[in-house]
Formats: sequence, C-alpha cells, structure tokens
Amino acid sequence: MNMDNAKKNDLIKRYISRQLSPDELDEFFLLMKQGGADFMPEVEDLPDFNYADPDMDIPERILRKDERSKTRYLTIRNAAAIAATVLLIFGGTKAYQFYSWRKLTQTFSTISVPKGMMKTIRLSDSTEVTLTSGSVFRYPMAFDRSSRRVRLLEGNAFFHVKRDVAKPFTVESGTLQTTALGTSFTVQRFSRYGYEKVNLYTGKVRVNNTANRQDSVILYPGEEVKYEPSKGRAAVAHFNTAADPVKGGVMVFEKIPFNEALYHISSYYGVTFRFNKEAFRNKLLTGEYNFHHVEDVLHSLAFVYHLKINKIDHQNYSIMQKK
Repeated sequence: MNMDNAKKNDLIKRYISRQLSPDELDEFFLLMKQGGADFMPEVEDLPDFNYADPDMDIPERILRKDERSKTRYLTIRNAAAIAATVLLIFGGTKAYQFYSWRKLTQTFSTISVPKGMMKTIRLSDSTEVTLTSGSVFRYPMAFDRSSRRVRLLEGNAFFHVKRDVAKPFTVESGTLQTTALGTSFTVQRFSRYGYEKVNLYTGKVRVNNTANRQDSVILYPGEEVKYEPSKGRAAVAHFNTAADPVKGGVMVFEKIPFNEALYHISSYYGVTFRFNKEAFRNKLLTGEYNFHHVEDVLHSLAFVYHLKINKIDHQNYSIMQKK
C-alpha cells in the first residue's frame, strides 16, 4: 500500500481518537502490519486516550453504532494487540524525546562577538541576551528542570530574563554569580584586569561572590556592584538607569571611571592596556566612541585627557598621564 507520511500520521491519530470508518480501520490494520508504527506522530500531537478494558469489545467502542455490523470480525485479541503496540510506541517516543531533551541540556554553545559588532540571542526559555563587541558567552541548548545557568566568559552582556519562579536564572562571570527570577540587568567581566560588575535595571537580583561566600548582596533597580580582587569585598553603588545599557555597537560613557572605560575599549577592540590604575582612579569619562580602529579612539582620548599612549605591538598599548 502506497501512502504518504502525512496520511499515515492522520490515520494513526484518528484511530486513537476513535474516528475511523470501517474502510479506514481496514487500512489502519494493514498499515500496522506493514510497519506503520514507524510513522507515529510526536507525543505532544497525540490525543489523550485510556488503556483498553480487556473485557470490552474494542471495535464497538471506537466505531459508530451504524458501522458496527461490518466490524464484528475484529477480535478482542487483535485489537488489544494493536492497542498494546500503540502504547509501546507512545512510551518509546516519550522516552526518546526525554533522551533528546536531556542531551540538549548537556550540549553547550559558545558565542564570540567579532570586533565592532553586537549580537542578540534568544535562549531556550525565551530570555534575550545582547552581547557587545569582544564578548564571549556560553550557554546550554536547553535548561534543566530546576535551574537556568549561563556563563559570561568575557565582555559585556545585557539580560532580559523570562520570569520563571521555579527556575532561577544565574549568570556565572568568573568570581560573581548573579541570580534572578525575571528582570533585566547587565553583567560585565574583563578578565585581563580582574574586573566584574553587575547593573540592575528592573526586578531584583542576588549577587554572590564565590571567593567569599559571606560577600553576598541583593540589588534593587538603580544599584550596581563592582568586584576587583585587589579591593577584596564587592562594593555597591548607584547609577542612572536611563542610560542605554547597550546602544547599537557604540560605546557610550557617561561619567564612568576612566579605568572602567579602558576595560570596555580593551574588550571591544581585543587589545590590552597597561596603565597605573591608581593614577586614573579619580578621573571620569563621558562620550560616545564608534571608531573603526582602536588607534582613533586612543588619539581622541590622548587629546582630550592629556595622555601619553605608546603602542608596544599590534595588541598591547601603554597609557600614562602627561606630566
């Protein structure tokens, strides 16, 4: 019997939902004998059905009254065998889908955003993550049943988390772990400089310090926490939530510490700066920078802030304050 897959699936589903005519029932049994079980529909497509009662005449249960006379030849034994086959396939399909889902929870994807680019991705739970230039982000293809965990390996990421009370969303970023149920926040990690930062825009998050389990804070909108190993404990401060956390690939600074601006520029262009952090600790930086080459950014900074910048090689620069 030649039958396309769509028709086979439709026949099987209508058998389970008791909608077959006598002629279609004959087709169904023939299909099963010819290996039609291989074309069972997905678990979520199957209608609810109950186990057969062996004391009942199954053909009379699944067909209309005016069609029963034509189906008396169907024995309980044959129908029960078909029902058992359907249940076996259903269980096997469900087990296979569970296996596939479990495999996805253990399969990870790592994204590295090229210089000068931005990338927005949607995770399996519908959480949106926007990554700036130079960011490296790792996440599972599917989350498990109890938690949602991702890792920011480098750079700057903005998270708009899909709310799920039963499954907290956690971003691991080196030393800090930021956990939320449904909110929006940024996480920054610049591993070259041992610097991490979390800014909360909406909702509430808990930030844990894995290096010091007692160093845990709750953030509310407009609060940020910074961590630098040299300082020890993480410090909480306030910021302007009206500032755009990510703006179309443009680096936007509004009175932020000069050191922090250099971390962003370093990550954005994939270069490393050597400078005395203490010398720039009290200096603030404001402006928008979207130059194609890092040298153009550095020339602008050198002119405005009276800096002496030396190029060591194609990836390393030294920055000093002019005397």
